[in-house]
Amino acid sequence: MKTVYPRFFRLLLRLYPKSIRREFGAEMLELAEALALKNRASGKHGADLRTCWLFARDSLRALPEAYAESYWRHFRPRGSPPGRPRLSVRERIMLVLGDLRFALRSLSRSRGFAVAAILTLALGIGANTAIFSVVNGIIMRPLPFNSPDELVTIWAARPERGTTRGVMSQPDLRSIQSEARSISDAAGWHSSQLTLTGMGDAESIRGARVTDGLLAVFRERPVLGRDLRAEENVPNGPRVVLIGHGFWQERLGGARDVLGTTLQIFGEPYEIVGVAPPEFDFPNGAQLWVPQYLNVEGCGRDCHFLQVIARVADGFGVSIAKDEVETLSRSLEKHFPVMNYGKRFNLETLEEVTVGNVRTALLVLLASVGIVLLIACANVANLLLARASNRTGEIAVRAAPAGGVRCPA
Repeated sequence: MKTVYPRFFRLLLRLYPKSIRREFGAEMLELAEALALKNRASGKHGADLRTCWLFARDSLRALPEAYAESYWRHFRPRGSPPGRPRLSVRERIMLVLGDLRFALRSLSRSRGFAVAAILTLALGIGANTAIFSVVNGIIMRPLPFNSPDELVTIWAARPERGTTRGVMSQPDLRSIQSEARSISDAAGWHSSQLTLTGMGDAESIRGARVTDGLLAVFRERPVLGRDLRAEENVPNGPRVVLIGHGFWQERLGGARDVLGTTLQIFGEPYEIVGVAPPEFDFPNGAQLWVPQYLNVEGCGRDCHFLQVIARVADGFGVSIAKDEVETLSRSLEKHFPVMNYGKRFNLETLEEVTVGNVRTALLVLLASVGIVLLIACANVANLLLARASNRTGEIAVRAAPAGGVRCPA
């Protein structure tokens, strides 16, 4: 036995419960020694390795039964005197593994029941997983911006007309930028499809016409160059463009000397003045940003075409900013009674605008699929009860005492 890896055999024995080792450990080692001598006598090549393999295989196969035996030997029914040994954590784990093995063998003998239970649970769990993934991505995760809880949108509302989310005029935006202390940065935008020419066939690129300061609102800095400036956001201003990082990499090869070159947009040359940071594509997946050139002469504060994104200044809350912009709208109404009559500035968080319309629907859908899962679990429980009623005879035989020793189920 000394030549056949005794440490290996003793290590395998340590996998068994203490009670089993105390009672049968010496006998198991003797059997291992006899097996080793038999293999050596046969003259087979690698007899020691063969002995280790056979002993390990048989020992691992017997582990679940050993733990089941140990469990029933040390099981203490309610009301019995204390002091008997209790299972360790490792023994409990091995016992559970034995139960799982028994359960899988039982299910393999009742394939119809197994298929019905698995499909029922798969339907409930799959539906919940899918809907929860959507809810988690849209509602639970914060917006992918710096300090998203400070980002707000400001609308031009007309309460008497029932409008709460109207677009804003550029002069009103300038008033907010200059007079609202609770707003640190604000920018106007509206989505636009820009026709790119001069690079093969004409192509429509998703872009936006914006005022200055869009990157500042999101606390982003260009990878190259700069953001659009206020002096470029005027009628007949310079033709400049801020390009997206993806557009720069895919269409322009990521060239570092791209600043100062031009793109043909609507047949006009636009000078590239900056490259936006990676993954920045506000609004709506834009890849090109050009200044807003609309001339407001003749309509002034009555030319409404901009959506406004802003950031609440440090030290101010959203509620304070909301009250201040509403007060500002009343002040502007007094100064411009014709164009700003009945106009109120309505401030909402960007998260509320982004997910507010779908939040209730998604939560209702999540609750619905949760109920589906409960129904699926109830159906599986009914299947188990029906199956258990067919095994009453088997369970009675297993529970009956045999020679004064209780048998494991």
